Amino acid sequence: MDHELIVENENRILLVKERAIDVQNIAQFRDLLEKHATEGTGNIVLGLDDVNFLGSVALGMISLSSIMVDKRGGKFLILCSKDSILKLFIVSGLYRVIRIVNSLEEARLQMERP
Repeated sequence: MDHELIVENENRILLVKERAIDVQNIAQFRDLLEKHATEGTGNIVLGLDDVNFLGSVALGMISLSSIMVDKRGGKFLILCSKDSILKLFIVSGLYRVIRIVNSLEEARLQMERP
């Protein structure tokens, strides 16, 4: 899974560089999320601005990762400003339980808040 990892203190920012997250790479996406959702104690920001297609299985994995991070006391945020991807979070209702931010600066501010 092509991505960029930025580590700031205990926080991890995962910027996904794939155009699509679908059956071709869903196992790699799962492994990436699972690794970071279960390690450490910090927050995770999942950047999806480069993604044009996000399959329903990927949405489920994002939801599960958010739950895992919450259970260990961290915050899980989605960094995305692309309308086509944001609509998936709205239609699925995940926007109610996962914080979505438009910029990396906004994500950093959210991570600092208690």
